[in-house]
Amino acid sequence: MGERLYRIGEAAALWGVHENTVRAWDQKGIIRCGRMGGDDGHRIFTLEDINVVRIDLGLHTVTRDEAEGILKEKE
Repeated sequence: MGERLYRIGEAAALWGVHENTVRAWDQKGIIRCGRMGGDDGHRIFTLEDINVVRIDLGLHTVTRDEAEGILKEKE
């Protein structure tokens, strides 16, 4: 099983911000993210990426299971 990748909406939910905020952070170089499908592709994040930003925001880090639980609550 490969590493779980999170889409922009999922990352935004785990950070408690709007997707447009994530886009702005990426454009300003505040966060790092991968791209699925090249430079113009969808932004993707690893759990490590998620947790780096959570620490910067003053939030606790999450495990994969905790992240999945947060995302289920947001549905």
